[in-house]
Amino acid sequence: MKVDLHSHGIIGFHDFWLERQAGGLETNLLKLIADECFEKDVGLCAITSQYEEGQIDEPLTGLIHDRFGYLCREAERLPKGYNAKADKENILLVVEKAGRRVGILNSQSVGGRIGERRVDTIVVGSNRVPVAKPLDWTLDYAIDNGFINIGEHIKAPELFSIEEYIDKYLSLEWNAQMIVPSWMRHIPVVGKQVRSACRRNNKEVIKYAKRIRKPVVPVSDAHRIEDIGIANIDINHPLLNSLIYNAMEKGNGRKVLDILYDVIKNKQFNPNFGYESFLGLVDWRRVYSAGVQVYLGDEGLPEGQRQEGDMRLGNRSLYLKEFK
Repeated sequence: MKVDLHSHGIIGFHDFWLERQAGGLETNLLKLIADECFEKDVGLCAITSQYEEGQIDEPLTGLIHDRFGYLCREAERLPKGYNAKADKENILLVVEKAGRRVGILNSQSVGGRIGERRVDTIVVGSNRVPVAKPLDWTLDYAIDNGFINIGEHIKAPELFSIEEYIDKYLSLEWNAQMIVPSWMRHIPVVGKQVRSACRRNNKEVIKYAKRIRKPVVPVSDAHRIEDIGIANIDINHPLLNSLIYNAMEKGNGRKVLDILYDVIKNKQFNPNFGYESFLGLVDWRRVYSAGVQVYLGDEGLPEGQRQEGDMRLGNRSLYLKEFK
């Protein structure tokens, strides 16, 4: 079973991203993601939410940031031939088509803090981990709730190091988006856009992981649906396959998470390293930059008015689908 533990699906679930990356407001994202997983034999795919403090709790725009919840609502309008069901703990959503099943795992890129610095961590199992807390608090929260901590971008110099907290991470990620030669960081304009996406960062992660004896997990960090699974881990675990297959009848989200934890801890997987294409990286970064400008507006986004920025990007799709 191929497993991708860090994937955003598309850049965001606002109208802006749906129109540019998914074909329009009425596109069923769950169907597109499931079909991509079926095509690539990805049996488990984590869909990673990322938001700032307070955004997920906004009554008008919160569902946009709750990617797992959004996909669960998409399950209500899957076309004929598809079935889907989530477990009671909101850990796992399973989609079935023609006898095949794929598990969608809930996950989050959590913004913690070391002093005034922001440090992101991948948490697999939930997207309700409080943000903007001290990093050690964030990691302990995830551990106490039985989730999986994965070190995100730990060797990207612009994104800060988490080495002093390394014992609280189950594994470190190898990121498929980090494709750029280091010398390109010095090119005007282009360098700024790709500075945190250098291949050297992945090489440093592997060297560091060997030294501290931590597993390295390749992930896609996909911001386009077609990039899901371009890097992954391959797990041969009969019980895991069985749990996914039977999850629609029995839930099994917590059991799937527990097995994943043990498999990763004991390095019982084969890593599949694969990179994003350079054109693919430029493509989604270009769309991302355009969306940021819309989010901020002409005069910039005043502090405390993030909902205003979300509304600029749009949430009409939620109302077209009656997600009130």
